[in-house]
Amino acid sequence: EFGKWTDLCRLRRFQVGYEKLVKAAKESDRSIQEELQDPDGQYYVEGTDKLHKFREQYCDEFPLSCTTLDLAEIGSGFVMYFELLKFLIILLCILGIMQIPAMILYMNSNSDFATRDLKSWYNVTTPGGGKQFGAAESYVPAMYFMCIVIFIVATLAMSEHLTATDQWVDHKTAMPSDFAIMVSGIKDTDESKIRKWFVEHATKTAEPTPVVKVVIGFDHRDW
Repeated sequence: EFGKWTDLCRLRRFQVGYEKLVKAAKESDRSIQEELQDPDGQYYVEGTDKLHKFREQYCDEFPLSCTTLDLAEIGSGFVMYFELLKFLIILLCILGIMQIPAMILYMNSNSDFATRDLKSWYNVTTPGGGKQFGAAESYVPAMYFMCIVIFIVATLAMSEHLTATDQWVDHKTAMPSDFAIMVSGIKDTDESKIRKWFVEHATKTAEPTPVVKVVIGFDHRDW
């Protein structure tokens, strides 16, 4: 059913709901599956695919008014993308406002060049209307220089902000790197042998280490 498929594809705040489920299961001293199967429990779900239906019933969608940091649970890339998008919108608005005095100066120039060609927006927004052909004022090149300085400083500051944001998201959420090990340079690509080795030697303890799955990847530069 297309309507149901559309609803399931919408992003939901799964991590918040799952943390509440884990807390309820700990308070009841039972597993998550038992919490979902108890008709008297707070998060009872019918059917076989319980986690999927739990997500549908108890996990809210992301509201339009949510902040970019609220998207952390779906990956740091989403957070940094929208942070960068906001930065570009604000920066371009500031630079555009700073250009207004120069635009007005070029439009009001009394030279023949101005009256003939400066009606086009290309000429209005460029220093080409200055010098001997148009209106030349000292604050115009100073304004362009300030725009360049602001752009460079803001870009460097945003780079540091994105780095800090990525670290914050990694600290607050569970990423694949938190429970996965990436190993390179292995000659034998037999997944069963690799899994067996990590089960026996992943930790210093004598107890075997559980390994969920081994995934083989290849570097495209070698092919």
